[in-house]
Amino acid sequence: MIGKSPKSPSSVPHALTETQVNRCASDCPELRHRLNRGYLDRVLASDEKAMLCGNGEAGKQWLKRNELEILTSKPELHRRKVCCVFGG
Repeated sequence: MIGKSPKSPSSVPHALTETQVNRCASDCPELRHRLNRGYLDRVLASDEKAMLCGNGEAGKQWLKRNELEILTSKPELHRRKVCCVFGG
C-alpha cells in the first residue's frame, strides 16, 4: 500500500463541553490532595492522654507510734511519658 495502516478510532465514553472540562481540571488537584493525605487525617475524633511510666508516687503511710516508715526513692526528675491516642 502507500505506507499507511488501518487503525480504528479511539472511543470516548462521552463528549465533554468546555465548562465540564474546566470543572474537571479545577477539581482534580483537590481530589489528588484528598487522596494523598494520610489515614490519620481521616480520623473523626480523637483524645490524647499523656501517662507517666514507672512507679507511682508514694502515698502517705499509716504507722504506729514507734514504727519506722518505709523508705521510698524519689521519682526521677524527667520521667518518660507515653502518649495514648484514642480515636473513633
